[in-house]
Amino acid sequence: MKNLLLLLSVSLTQTYAQQDFFTRNKNIEKHSIVSKSSIPNLLSSDLQRTTGVVPTLIKYSNWDNTALMWSPQLSYKVVYLNDLPSAAFIMSYNESDTFNYITYTYNSNKQIFQEVYYSKTSLGTLIYEKRYTYSYPNNSKMVITGENYDYVNNQWEYISRDAETYNSRGVVIAYTSERFINNQWELQTSIKSNIVYLNSSTNKIVERVDSSYDFNSLKFIAMNKTSKTYNSSDELIEQRDYTRETNGLVPFVLDSFEYANGKISTATTFLYDTTSMSFKESLKLTGISWKYFNPNVDINWNEPDGYTISYWDMNQWNFAQRNSTTYPDNNGSFINVNENYEDNQWKFSNSMIRLKDANQNIIEDANQYYNDSTNTWVYHSRKLTHYLYDNNNNIIEYYNETKYEFDPSFIKQEKYEFSNYITITLGVNTFKNTIDATIFPNPSNNGTVSINVNTELPSEVKIIITDLKGGVVLIDERVLGKGVNTMQLNNLVQGMYIVELRSEYGITRQKLAVK
Repeated sequence: MKNLLLLLSVSLTQTYAQQDFFTRNKNIEKHSIVSKSSIPNLLSSDLQRTTGVVPTLIKYSNWDNTALMWSPQLSYKVVYLNDLPSAAFIMSYNESDTFNYITYTYNSNKQIFQEVYYSKTSLGTLIYEKRYTYSYPNNSKMVITGENYDYVNNQWEYISRDAETYNSRGVVIAYTSERFINNQWELQTSIKSNIVYLNSSTNKIVERVDSSYDFNSLKFIAMNKTSKTYNSSDELIEQRDYTRETNGLVPFVLDSFEYANGKISTATTFLYDTTSMSFKESLKLTGISWKYFNPNVDINWNEPDGYTISYWDMNQWNFAQRNSTTYPDNNGSFINVNENYEDNQWKFSNSMIRLKDANQNIIEDANQYYNDSTNTWVYHSRKLTHYLYDNNNNIIEYYNETKYEFDPSFIKQEKYEFSNYITITLGVNTFKNTIDATIFPNPSNNGTVSINVNTELPSEVKIIITDLKGGVVLIDERVLGKGVNTMQLNNLVQGMYIVELRSEYGITRQKLAVK
């Protein structure tokens, strides 16, 4: 009821943006494939790379605002064996003292088999702390068993057992968590999802029901349900969401879609009214714009650049808010601007800025609000990140600094130093480690190529194009579905290029000739 009241409130226009279809459904399916282990990656997710070169040592410092200098803290070191991490150490900054570390072993399929954690005692001795053992009963299931080391009895003791089951598309459809209590396993949590797809060659979902195990009735109870309807062109035209109430699953929200030129142009949201037992108009998105729209993937994999939000009141649609996104470069930077409709006119409200350098590393994250009295944008917060690269375009160090609205100046926060780079084969994963893709035609006329990606699931793919000297010509990110996906390459002069595709499934590189 609280959400319903907020949605119907005219004054809280921000609520409408938070409750529109794309916001409500963002990332539901994008991240269904969960991380399989804690194998370290010394380059964090916001530090993107264009080669299979990784640092094996990172040193961390934070800023001492009193002494106005960097204060050394820790070092992180990873040892690789056959392109896989075999050990990870947390040490003092000068590497003279080891605080704790983890060892990793793998099975013949290069799937993680065991992680063993060691910690330092008050006497300075590194001892066993815990370990996790991974087993794979079949290609669609993984079991992780956790143990602590008992130094009284000098043996490992069970503490936990978690299991994940995947469908043929790699989506988690079942999860159980157990704890070892009184010498027996006791179930703590059990969740499962029943997913029906439109057909075998797409990830478009017709119905999804998520259920949890109820320990009172000793059976699974459906908690949420989503059903989708498609037209003859396999375009989504309606989505209904259900939520659980005392008497079972009940309708909650309905979204309908209209298309123009093969892309969604309008999305209307209806909320279920329990009094009339019917859906009532609530929100409407019009003028939906897209930088990329892939009709071959589930709608949750597509994200619009902008749209106008209207709410239903007094038997008519009323403007509430609109947002738009611009892209100032080809590095993945964007500026998102929100406006509110007040006094029969659009007024700037707030904006979010994310700027990246040519290596697609984030150099600025900022939030602004619009000051009506001065008609200017005012920074509420800014975070700047400064990078230093070597001649091979590897990151040597980076540090960040922040400034809030009333701060007199930027304040440094933390610094990372990268060294001891090695070349490894990327794409090693626990279940799937390749991205099967071909680029054609090759040579390409006018820079137009098709990318045929064969994956069980559509994938967010990073496309990196470099010349033969290693210079980055283009960096782009797309959602590519199974089958033929067409992208337009612009501003490429005649010559030879390396096209690199990166996704959660791995990495592939191919030469491309442009006539």
